[in-house]
Amino acid sequence: MVLKLMALCFASAHTTDSLHLTDQRVTEAANLPADAFLPSASDTNKLRERMVVIVQRILVKNWPSLKSLEKHVPVHIRHRFTSTMQKETSIVKKRLRI
Repeated sequence: MVLKLMALCFASAHTTDSLHLTDQRVTEAANLPADAFLPSASDTNKLRERMVVIVQRILVKNWPSLKSLEKHVPVHIRHRFTSTMQKETSIVKKRLRI
């Protein structure tokens, strides 16, 4: 008796560049100043903007009287990888026979 096994494999090309990341040793957290862990004013503002969008989404989704405002709520929260992530990932299907 011959048993044939087939499996589908997928390969994808990454569209997000990771070459800027290094394997260098980093400073230990104990050696960093305390303000390195605290959010800056800019960080706080960005977080507030994101939370506003999330609350808007929740409100228009769950309150029927606000449905008409749905078109004014951003669908996507922009971030530094937004343009890179918009590129389509190419996926190649391979069929293996074992």
